[in-house]
Amino acid sequence: MNRLKRLIALSLTALVAASLTLTGVLILAPPANALPVVGHGFGHTWRVDGRSWLGSHRLADGNLGLCLQVQNAPPEGTDVQYQLGNSQGWVSADDAARLAYIARRWSTEPYGDVAAAAQLATWAITGLGAHDAGWYAQRANEDAGVVLARAVHMRETMDAPFGASRGVTARLTLALPDTSAGSVRSDVVVDYLNGGPTRLPSGTRNGTLTLAGATFADGSTVKQVRNGQTLPLTPSAGTALNDVTADVVYTDLDYGDAFYVAKAPAGVQSLLVPPPGGLSARAHAHGGEISPLPFAPAVQTETSSTETVVGAHLFDSLELGLAKLPKLAADTALPTDATPPTDESLLPTTLSEWGVYRDEEGALQPVPVTVRSTLWGPFRAQPALQAAAPPGAKAVCTVAVLADNGPGSYRTPDCVLPAEGFYVWTETIDPADTPVSKGGGRIRPWSSPFGAATEVTLAVTPPPPPVITETPPPAPPLPPVAPTPSGTTPPTGTPGPSHPETTPAAPGSGRDADATLASTGRQAEAVAPWLVGGLAIVVLGVAAVGMLALQSARRRRP
Repeated sequence: MNRLKRLIALSLTALVAASLTLTGVLILAPPANALPVVGHGFGHTWRVDGRSWLGSHRLADGNLGLCLQVQNAPPEGTDVQYQLGNSQGWVSADDAARLAYIARRWSTEPYGDVAAAAQLATWAITGLGAHDAGWYAQRANEDAGVVLARAVHMRETMDAPFGASRGVTARLTLALPDTSAGSVRSDVVVDYLNGGPTRLPSGTRNGTLTLAGATFADGSTVKQVRNGQTLPLTPSAGTALNDVTADVVYTDLDYGDAFYVAKAPAGVQSLLVPPPGGLSARAHAHGGEISPLPFAPAVQTETSSTETVVGAHLFDSLELGLAKLPKLAADTALPTDATPPTDESLLPTTLSEWGVYRDEEGALQPVPVTVRSTLWGPFRAQPALQAAAPPGAKAVCTVAVLADNGPGSYRTPDCVLPAEGFYVWTETIDPADTPVSKGGGRIRPWSSPFGAATEVTLAVTPPPPPVITETPPPAPPLPPVAPTPSGTTPPTGTPGPSHPETTPAAPGSGRDADATLASTGRQAEAVAPWLVGGLAIVVLGVAAVGMLALQSARRRRP
């Protein structure tokens, strides 16, 4: 009976150990939506050490990316997750536009010189560490000069007219001079770093234009159009001018500052990856006379990050719409000194409800609104919700956004966080910022509360970068060694055999591929941390079972 009990005890112990092992593996395993970086993509390996890499990196799903933090360890063998890069606070708004341009245009190029130059251009934006671009270009060996020149040209292209851009919008011009005929025209406007908002040349983009209350010349109400194209239209029989509307949408537009990253754990380089798709730009217009009634714009806001590091770039996302107010009529207009409530959600808003004015061409355009945003802080504790900023609060910066395309999504320029602590955004809308000729006299003032949870950011001091031993630059060749006399010891320190240039890893290479540090050529860690933890738990479980078995054997001895 005692022997049976001991066997049962040993079995239970083994079961507990196995359960602990399984639990440890499940807890320490990477997230289900993570994917590994499996090897090198396209680029060059430095023949001096046979390891240092300059070029793109390949993910398990076949995507390609460029390293972002030159001072961190290489990404090979690391699990990463796709995220929107703008919310990380790593770069300014203009540099975000440049990174987005690199990702769209060059990050997936299957040519070694282009991929290497794109990596240099990326590091030139995010930081080159203790060296210049020429130092890293050495890794392209005899092509170093070509790669460096390409990287410089890439930066010039991004900063030239029609280069990198902050965003893109669509515009509609609906002209209805009488009840028998009219016209509609759509345009695409790109906000370039060099040149600002610029109307694209006619015929360069395709869109879909839809009419309500009117038809095109062929009797249809939906038509595929080119930007800058003016089309005649006829109001439907019995339709008033103010019932004619037009909507246009352009899709898959390769503009804007939204860039995406494959984010790695702390101390490992994250990757700049191409975006999942292009942007869409929409516009709405309606005919009829201009309403004299006031309207009450308001903003729902959200900070770009709830927790980040000192020195990060912070911005505020703005959703512009109409405040929830009783419907205004000619005899019940909102008093000029009234302010809409600040704790209400916005009404679903389109340009049909938004105020309009007539431009110099006689077309109806949305009344522009300027949203002024102030970042307050730092505060030692998270501020409580209140109507306005407390006395003595310091403003880090105040920025303005001109919302001239009506209701929709906008974002503020960046503010840099100077110190540790809590920061809070507030917004205001002042009718005086809009000329009366553009409808400013009908705008009602608005201000946001102070301390809303969606507007609070905590800044902390970033951890120090990892200590890395750098590979020295190539040394000049040693002079020939004189022949050694017979019977003497040969000299040490002679040059070793030269390393041939390493071919970039082929698609689908495993996670155990030779991973090297992008900035120094140091060998990367090849074993995943979760696997080490799981194996440690297995060893402990086996040791526990062994000790119990040994104790049982000792008890059986007479």
